Amino acid sequence: MESVFDGDIAIYGVREGAKSVAKFSSDYSTFPTFDGHEAIQSPDGDASQQFSTRAGLCFPVCAIACAVHNCIPSKPHMAQFVIFLAGTLEYLAAEILELSGNIARDRGAEVEDNEGDIQSDDVEKAIRDDNELANTKENITRGSA
Repeated sequence: MESVFDGDIAIYGVREGAKSVAKFSSDYSTFPTFDGHEAIQSPDGDASQQFSTRAGLCFPVCAIACAVHNCIPSKPHMAQFVIFLAGTLEYLAAEILELSGNIARDRGAEVEDNEGDIQSDDVEKAIRDDNELANTKENITRGSA
């Protein structure tokens, strides 16, 4: 995180990832591993809901574990790594959405006429206008639909 982003984004991203791991670890004495092939089930219910909830996250921890496994399939990944990554990504998404929402509001978007939605141009402008995010803009590509 700190090697990709500069300044406050890196500091707060690491802090949010660490808080997620700490919150999750308060419920477990040992950490499970994600192997990407089977969902980790528990007596409490669905694994993805349980891991995200216990870590205090909205991002789906098990889906991120599967994505990580698809990128690095050689070995299982500790839950700490996946939960830290999910917490960091959730913080980053919230930061970008907050900046994008401010730009949508500033351009005069009204909620009543569906113009209050955040547009892709708002996201691009938010990233471009933020100094810390702008330093990584060469790594960010706009998806095609």
